[in-house]
Amino acid sequence: MQTLDEQLDAALAGKRDLETQLSDAKGLLDEALKENETLTASNKELKEQAEHAAGLITGLETDLKAAQAETDKLKADAKTAEERAAEYYGAANPKPAPATPKGEPQGKPLAEQLAAITDPVAQTAFWRKLTDDQRAELLATT
Repeated sequence: MQTLDEQLDAALAGKRDLETQLSDAKGLLDEALKENETLTASNKELKEQAEHAAGLITGLETDLKAAQAETDKLKADAKTAEERAAEYYGAANPKPAPATPKGEPQGKPLAEQLAAITDPVAQTAFWRKLTDDQRAELLATT
């Protein structure tokens, strides 16, 4: 059995150990609280950044929809312009009026021009000057 002094010394040593453990625990608690504050601040900042990014995304989506609408409108306008140009420039009638090499309109049909030529050499020269379409037209009429 221990004497009272020994028991007192053992109790004081235990108390010092407990005080040391308490001090260590307080240090760990302070570190944990500081870490918690840092993480809370980081979390708040990340939430703000996420909200800002969501706002940017919403704006970009709106811009994209507007750009798509503008593109669709421009495509429709281009088709309308093509249709107007086709009407104006006669795309419905793809065959141009016959013209001589100088660009003057031909007065007589090709069959009449060929019939008016009596010299076989001149007829051959006339035939060679014709385009494939003109030859096909001439053959279709004779």
